[in-house]
Amino acid sequence: MAPPQPITQNCVNHFHQEIRTEITSSKDDLKDYNQEVLKEVSGVGERVDDLEHTVDKQAEDQEMFWRHMVTLEEQHNELQLKKEDLETRSHQHNV
Repeated sequence: MAPPQPITQNCVNHFHQEIRTEITSSKDDLKDYNQEVLKEVSGVGERVDDLEHTVDKQAEDQEMFWRHMVTLEEQHNELQLKKEDLETRSHQHNV
């Protein structure tokens, strides 16, 4: 069996350089990942704002719809009363 080789300073320097390269690469990967996450998060915020606006608009539209329905129902009731009044007058006039 061959005797173990002594660890040279050159070997240590090479090992340290590999570690630094790996750390730098990992940092760059992490920065890229963080940028992607930030883009997605900001996109979600914009979508939430859009959805809140849509919900508010739908609530306003629904309120206007129901107000219109109440108005139509009131008009219908008034016309129904007028019709009944006219029918009563017509019936009394014909009798």
